[in-house]
Amino acid sequence: MCDGDVVFADASEDYEGICKYVVVKNKENIPFLAGLHTIIARPKNDLISDDFKLHCFGTFNVKKQFAFHANGISVYGISKNSIAQISFPLPPLSEQIAIANILSTADREIDLHEKQLEELKKQKKALMQLLLTGIVRVNAEKEI
Repeated sequence: MCDGDVVFADASEDYEGICKYVVVKNKENIPFLAGLHTIIARPKNDLISDDFKLHCFGTFNVKKQFAFHANGISVYGISKNSIAQISFPLPPLSEQIAIANILSTADREIDLHEKQLEELKKQKKALMQLLLTGIVRVNAEKEI
């Protein structure tokens, strides 16, 4: 596989999993193989930015197309021919880079907020434990 290839999961137990993908970052061109139940897609030209690829296949419109093309009952599958039929708007390269930068910044901010939320949940749990064990007391004043 080469730098910029997109590896799609071709089977999943739900529609959400059928759209899972990764964009290969392999600047050193170290040889490796994708696992089972994957389809490798490589663009025919350089009209799409690698950073844009990170975001374009996760849009609602593209996920809806994956779900439409998926087939199966308990396990859904998708073929490389079906993946080839997936379409999405492709702005000029400079615009793709700008869009990818904005979305990557938003992703980093979301990750930061999720980490902060996890820390706050841990703090709450610790405080609740202190309150329940009586180590920390709360003075309750009645309001009339």
